Amino acid sequence: MVTQSAACQRMSWAQSASIGLIATLLTACGTTSKLQAPSEQATAAMVDLTPYSRLMVEDFTDEATAKAEVQPLLKQKLEQAIKTFPDQIASVTRAGGGFDDVVRSGTPDASTLILRGAITQLGTWIVDKNSWALGGGFAAAQRPEDFMQEAARKIGTELSTKRKQGAVKAPAR
Repeated sequence: MVTQSAACQRMSWAQSASIGLIATLLTACGTTSKLQAPSEQATAAMVDLTPYSRLMVEDFTDEATAKAEVQPLLKQKLEQAIKTFPDQIASVTRAGGGFDDVVRSGTPDASTLILRGAITQLGTWIVDKNSWALGGGFAAAQRPEDFMQEAARKIGTELSTKRKQGAVKAPAR
């Protein structure tokens, strides 16, 4: 008879919780969903974050190029984004103080929550600089990197806050 140690069972649960948390956090690059606060009625469906003192934010994966042909310039930006977006999330989460340690690589243990994600779509903006001055000015000033930074700020802040609160609602199955 083969039995798993408590640490192995906890690690399996930790990995499952990590995947569920990621599904809750990210639905697509630039589109993030809020982490849900605990409710008294749904305590059984909560992911307890208190065992996790360490957060490992892994590089995101590229799922966008499998869906459509990507122009070389966008491909280069995508290759940068799969690293810079998680860097930004890690930085904001670290500053939020919800975890004792926030890392970008390493070996996870039972106290490590792993954050993974995928960039699933890319977009471009066409800026008509001959259009209305104010609207054209706003459009010319918008950059995808700004939206990525805002999404990273939202994710990192909410993750730190929810860790301090102790739990996040598990995603619906």
